[in-house]
Amino acid sequence: MKIWIVGLGKCGTSILTYKIAQSMLKPNVFFEISGLNGMNDIDAHKRICLSDNVVVKNIFYPKALNKIKKIACLYDKKIWIIRDPRDRVLSAFFYEWYHNPQKKIEDFERVLNLVKQKEQNPSGLSFFELYKASKSINDLSNEIRIYDGLMVNLHKLDSSWFIIKYEDLINQNDMEINQYLGFKIKKNVVLPQKFKRIARTKTFGNWRQWFTPEDVSYFKKVYNPYLEVMGYDKEDWNLVASEKLDSKTSSEYMKQLFYTN
Repeated sequence: MKIWIVGLGKCGTSILTYKIAQSMLKPNVFFEISGLNGMNDIDAHKRICLSDNVVVKNIFYPKALNKIKKIACLYDKKIWIIRDPRDRVLSAFFYEWYHNPQKKIEDFERVLNLVKQKEQNPSGLSFFELYKASKSINDLSNEIRIYDGLMVNLHKLDSSWFIIKYEDLINQNDMEINQYLGFKIKKNVVLPQKFKRIARTKTFGNWRQWFTPEDVSYFKKVYNPYLEVMGYDKEDWNLVASEKLDSKTSSEYMKQLFYTN
């Protein structure tokens, strides 16, 4: 069997890849082949598909060229994983400090201090302020480009594709994907040591603690069209008040990524 797994970064592609691979006999796992060009390099996929029991993961980059339809023909099973964009933007914000040569230490320390402030006083600083401080932007145009690109490609997928939500993966709602694959995937997964940095909370809905009413006004107008298309409740923007935020999954996580590059 040859399986192709696709999704935006920070949507659970790695966990899904290893859950499936560790449920197969002698799998050949290929992790983000050809990098940014991974969904365009059909020759690389052809070479890989000469092997048996192949599981391939690629990150979808909306700005990069892709040959999704042609590459998909090489695989028996194709899975696209999606995630609530509110959780994804939060996760991507923290992870961007990993192995990023464009990020200077003074910029990192500046944003890190803001995150620490947010941890101690969640309502005193919006997540959008952190986002702007990190991205050096004044709007959410990049998020719009990401999800516009995602929507265009999701609409092109035929019935041979299986779309799974990150939230179902975390909740181990595996019945439908098991039926699609023709075998049961493992409930638990052991990530290789070099990929354990990826894991942060292994939960979802954390945006409810990190967002403020100001964030809701910013992100609602951007994400609502995509939430609806992806099957999320666009009316549910309920926040959860917290006295403090967990530093292990925020500032400590950032330091671990940045200083262990």
